[in-house]
Amino acid sequence: MFKNFGRGAGRSRLFSLVILFSILTFVLLAAPTAAQEVETLAAQMEATLPVVRDEFPFIPAFSAAVIKDSSVIWSGGYGVTDVESGVPVTADTPFPAASISKVLTAYAILGLVDEGVLDLDTPVNSYLTRWQVPALGRNNPDEVTIRRILSHTAGLSAEGYAGFTADHEIPTLEQFLDGIAGDPVRVIISPGRRFMYSGGGYTVLQLLIEEVTGMSFADYMQTTVFEPLGMTHSSFEWSPELGAVTQYTVNNEVYPNVVHVDQAAGGVYTTANDLAAFFAALLHDDRAEAIFTSNPGTENDPYGFGVYVHHTEAGEAMIWHDGLGRGMHAIFYLFPEHDEGVVVLTNHPAGTAVVENVLCVYDRWSEVDAPEFCEG
Repeated sequence: MFKNFGRGAGRSRLFSLVILFSILTFVLLAAPTAAQEVETLAAQMEATLPVVRDEFPFIPAFSAAVIKDSSVIWSGGYGVTDVESGVPVTADTPFPAASISKVLTAYAILGLVDEGVLDLDTPVNSYLTRWQVPALGRNNPDEVTIRRILSHTAGLSAEGYAGFTADHEIPTLEQFLDGIAGDPVRVIISPGRRFMYSGGGYTVLQLLIEEVTGMSFADYMQTTVFEPLGMTHSSFEWSPELGAVTQYTVNNEVYPNVVHVDQAAGGVYTTANDLAAFFAALLHDDRAEAIFTSNPGTENDPYGFGVYVHHTEAGEAMIWHDGLGRGMHAIFYLFPEHDEGVVVLTNHPAGTAVVENVLCVYDRWSEVDAPEFCEG
């Protein structure tokens, strides 16, 4: 049976058609604009970064990527993976990322929290059987919770570690935590008192993941983080087959690729494309809120879980972390309000010069108010 819509319905249909036409017009006009923005960014990067490579020849390789609206919209690689071989670097060439490993570890820990396997406010020792966090003096290890370890407020020692050359006898994780090759992990100040950066704490989280999953840390990260996110060139275990860049010291000598026992704290090898893909996904993941929220005790150096939490002059969140080593320098910045970010990987400890140039090009292209990236 047909309905008589009358003149009012006709006006309603006409209004709907006008709205539909307006939407279609906006979509058709917006799409080229977005594409033009990407083309502009690419042109600016491609005009600047080869020149940067020539200006800093002592930095053999670097790669970078930019994230926007859940996608990697630009990436590039410059230089060579090894001075002797001369193999060109691409955005899919693995670099060491050192302490950027921590945000990946935090992401995995929160996944286990979501599954009900872990509780952030439970003492970490209640989950550990192979090794227990010991205390010095009157400090109470029962106050060392997962949340506090993630935010570097657990009062734990061992700021960071160096790796081992492949020919070195590699200690077990428990031996490593006990100080066989560096500072032992101990509770040295009252948990919850203040921020105190501890790579040792994240190495405890590595043991925690192994204990509750029954898998090695590297395998667990491969199957639950890298593979689901398509990070096909990333690994927490170095091997020749990985095809990672050669690292170089401040004296431009080869720094051997090393085996990290402290994988969760600083052992990841990844690419500009892979790392950017991770952050593009993280910006829209339920875990982002916890990772990007600064914790009590970190007021003087606001820290979430595996990331620093600062703000631009406009008051918008600026999430970042760097990775520093004897043969590398890496960094990332994320701007959640803009669904945007940038990553830079280098194979030289003086990579700051490259980082600053990449960030400056990004800053001039982006609408994010982060003027500290460009000086002058």
